[in-house]
Amino acid sequence: MELIGIGLIVFSVVLLISLIYYMTANTRHKERLISLEKGMDPEVYTERFKQEALRAGFALIGIGTGLFIGILLESSAFFPSHIEIPLYFAPVMLCVGVALTAYYKIVK
Repeated sequence: MELIGIGLIVFSVVLLISLIYYMTANTRHKERLISLEKGMDPEVYTERFKQEALRAGFALIGIGTGLFIGILLESSAFFPSHIEIPLYFAPVMLCVGVALTAYYKIVK
């Protein structure tokens, strides 16, 4: 019975991700067709996509760095074991903030 529940959850997540991707790609295609009909340059959307990918990349790097710092802090003997969650949360938020600030400085 547990296997069926796990299978349904996995199927639902995959279906949701596929639906979001389809809707995003379909909307992007419609925007490009409309811009071509109006005589606009469709490369504007490509540049925006590159900037969004850069921002997401910086955010993921910040999350990874923050989790790494949290793991290092947890394995050290400086903190008691009952403050696990803030020990991961604080470095992740700090590193994501630093990464997005760096993204802003690069784009500007």
